[in-house]
Amino acid sequence: MTYSISFSVCERDIDLLLLEEFVTSLEFLQWFSDRVVNISIKVDKLLDAQRSVIHPNGESDLKISLQDSTGRTAYLLIENKINAIFQPQQAERYQIRGQDYREKGDCKSVQTVLVAPERYFSSDTALEGFDSRVTYEEIRDWFTHQKWMKERRHYKVALLNAAIEKRTIGYDPVEDDSVTTFWYQYWQLTREKAPALNMKEPVSKPSGASSILFKSRSLPLEIKLVHKLPSGKVDLEFSGKDQPLEWLKQKFENLVDADMSFEKAGKSGCIRLQVPPVNTAHEFDTQKEACFLGIRAATRLLTWYEQFGRNHSSQRWSRMAK
Repeated sequence: MTYSISFSVCERDIDLLLLEEFVTSLEFLQWFSDRVVNISIKVDKLLDAQRSVIHPNGESDLKISLQDSTGRTAYLLIENKINAIFQPQQAERYQIRGQDYREKGDCKSVQTVLVAPERYFSSDTALEGFDSRVTYEEIRDWFTHQKWMKERRHYKVALLNAAIEKRTIGYDPVEDDSVTTFWYQYWQLTREKAPALNMKEPVSKPSGASSILFKSRSLPLEIKLVHKLPSGKVDLEFSGKDQPLEWLKQKFENLVDADMSFEKAGKSGCIRLQVPPVNTAHEFDTQKEACFLGIRAATRLLTWYEQFGRNHSSQRWSRMAK
């Protein structure tokens, strides 16, 4: 039996597929460990499995902690890519992370692993800096031969095939190296000055990428905090209700600062702070102050939401949106 996947596949889908199998199948964990160069261990048990693990020097897509038959702890730090290019010093930062875990005594050994479609490794430098690689095709073939999984394996095989095909023929925005570097430097500044904004480490960016979304854990899904670089706007957007702008004014008009305005943003209403515009085509260092002012404005809006907006939490907002 074969299936086709009719929706777009992203790296998060593959992250979760791998995470599920690491947690539920010791056989898969052992097979995956056997594929990793320089690590030959008998896996005794899984200790922990995490996705999007934040470290002071960046983010690991997956961090797998396992115990071998001698009782030693080993980490697998996994970078998963369908088609995105490497970020500046990405492989090196994985190595630094691993060294930090070892020096702190968290584990005995660490292996950094790049997981991607076979075609990703067509360049001799694609693996440079990582300890080993595991391809989507190898993982797909492992699922194909797990007859005991019955119908469940067909979906997983189809999902991996869709990801492989996306790498082969899917539409990829043309990456702009200078814009990607700009976003990375902005992310570094945010991580240093305002880690609570929880900006995700950026992947490759096309020339038109100009709206930075912050993912603070204080904000429910229907409320977005965005720095719109070229227009010099930092918006706290509320969606999911008819006439959200009127709702915002009714609830918060007497609670905002004098320089905060109520504006329409697409189908959403927002509370906005105006900041200097930023052009990602220009050098970051020449606009660092403007970027900092945007980050500071985003921090103000987040603090405002935590003080006043939480009184109208996600649950109450969703109820009013019906």
